[in-house]
Amino acid sequence: GEYLLPFTVAPNKCVEECSVIQKPLLEYDNGKNPSKATRDYLELTEYILARERCFHLPIRNVQEI
Repeated sequence: GEYLLPFTVAPNKCVEECSVIQKPLLEYDNGKNPSKATRDYLELTEYILARERCFHLPIRNVQEI
């Protein structure tokens, strides 16, 4: 089935640029104030890892929306 995660990733120039040069986003955008897209991807990664560890975070089914 299809599922939606409770996250959106902001469009950002950094995402496009690191895709073209094949460099990880966190390595490319490593300043003191990372972009919103970088923070969004970090939050998504933490969510996935937490879900793998405890299996209790909800993922909403597309049909529920």
